[in-house]
Amino acid sequence: MSYRVLVAEDEDMIRRGILCSVDWNALGCSPVCEARTGQEALEAIREGAFDIVLMDINMPIMNGLDVLELSHAQYHYVPILITGYPNFDFAQRALRYGCADYLLKPVDLDELRRALTKACAERGRRALLSQLEQPAEPAQTALLPPQREEAHSPVVDKMLAYIQENYAKKITLAKLSQELFYSESFMTHLFKQEMQVNFADYLNRYRIYCAIRLIRQGKRKLSELPAACGFVDYKYFNTVFKRYLGCSAKEYAADAKKNEIKNT
Repeated sequence: MSYRVLVAEDEDMIRRGILCSVDWNALGCSPVCEARTGQEALEAIREGAFDIVLMDINMPIMNGLDVLELSHAQYHYVPILITGYPNFDFAQRALRYGCADYLLKPVDLDELRRALTKACAERGRRALLSQLEQPAEPAQTALLPPQREEAHSPVVDKMLAYIQENYAKKITLAKLSQELFYSESFMTHLFKQEMQVNFADYLNRYRIYCAIRLIRQGKRKLSELPAACGFVDYKYFNTVFKRYLGCSAKEYAADAKKNEIKNT
């Protein structure tokens, strides 16, 4: 999945420095847009469906916190705020909007990259949980990127069906190629083109989706989840789980149980 990012900063040198110093493609972010005032940022957010908004608090016309108050509830992006003035009240307000980080100027590039990595993980977690809230079965949603709503080609449909039927087993493109009688290179290209994620990423997403459903059902021990969902061991399973949800399977299970008790 590729995340759309807005960089809102009124100081041209800082804004351009941020845009040019980050390897956005490596973070899975594209395209990256920019705004020079709070008003521009608000208009861009309303028009652009951004996943992450990196925004200065002190901007002309409208400050970053006001932009958050007017837009975050409706557009659900992950904010990262920048300021030249450490202010406890600002930090408290930022936290209320699920701010991924609160950076002080001059912005340290390593801290910026860490904040962006954290924001990408949070955005992916939200997208995943949003799909899980839908009543559809795994075979219908399968952690598809939310923008892919059109029908798929027969080849990709067969690949998706194979994953849904065999996700608990070892799956490789080589074996799938033998099963479906298409070349690996052809399937790799077509799958990425239609699904906007590569085959391995989709397979992991689907397996984690199934693991989450098992956790919510409470019918399996955590130690049983890797084998039930096609992972070789618990360590690797947990690594992949954290990559998509930003927490361990144990932490997710505890949180799910807490919410279940709270709602009873």
